[in-house]
Amino acid sequence: MMLGESVAIVGPGAIGLMHLLAFRAAGASKVIMLGLEKDRKRFAAAEAAGADHCIAADKENAAEAVMEYTGGNGADIVIETASSPKATSLAFELAGPHGRVILFGLYPRRCSVL
Repeated sequence: MMLGESVAIVGPGAIGLMHLLAFRAAGASKVIMLGLEKDRKRFAAAEAAGADHCIAADKENAAEAVMEYTGGNGADIVIETASSPKATSLAFELAGPHGRVILFGLYPRRCSVL
């Protein structure tokens, strides 16, 4: 990661929060946490740990929100920690034109994500 890059993290669980802390310490300009409406308590923890924005992807258009929060560029780095094929597809939508997507989740042996 380069200083000042934007980061979107899909999955506000323990692994997602660990990534949030690491990217904050590394100098990310914005860190955006994505999850579901049921993750509101986890969003509170993410905000306390330094998340700039938290998005409930089942209640709002996550791709549009990330584009808005990144000035229309998309995220420079997207981390997928939710272990969900749907979340993985979303991760690719959130990345900017030269963005990097890192799949950190665990998947079943046979899983089509794209």
